[in-house]
Amino acid sequence: MARSNWPEWIRASFNKRVAAALTGKHIYYEAQTIRQTNTQTNYFEARFNGPNITGLSNDVVLIEAVLNILVATTPTENMYKHEQNVGLALAVFTDEIELFKAGQAQPDTSLGCIRLIDGAKITNYGVHNQGVDFIMSSVEGRYRTQIKESDW
Repeated sequence: MARSNWPEWIRASFNKRVAAALTGKHIYYEAQTIRQTNTQTNYFEARFNGPNITGLSNDVVLIEAVLNILVATTPTENMYKHEQNVGLALAVFTDEIELFKAGQAQPDTSLGCIRLIDGAKITNYGVHNQGVDFIMSSVEGRYRTQIKESDW
């Protein structure tokens, strides 16, 4: 199968995982959705880097990708609201994310799993003003898998 489909399939698989974990929340996908930060009090922005594809042998490749979720919370009387939202984002980062042949012209066919390496990392940025005060953090995880290219 042509590698030209892989970036779409992998990103669509990550987006599917984010949407499943954050059902009913305001989710923005980097470069795919216009943020309406002046009308939202809490939002999540999914950012995806990769996939990086490295040939290891004639038929085996290493695939690596990074998922980063920006968490923005308007301060409220609930002093733990931001940490609760960070916890929701953290739940996206399961040990494995199933990869699918997915996207514009593909049925959902499983291709195996990509695995979280070294756990998820939380970075706190404090309060930022974007016309509205937001407490901001990000949660990031690095994923990796090896596949036989002929299986894809």
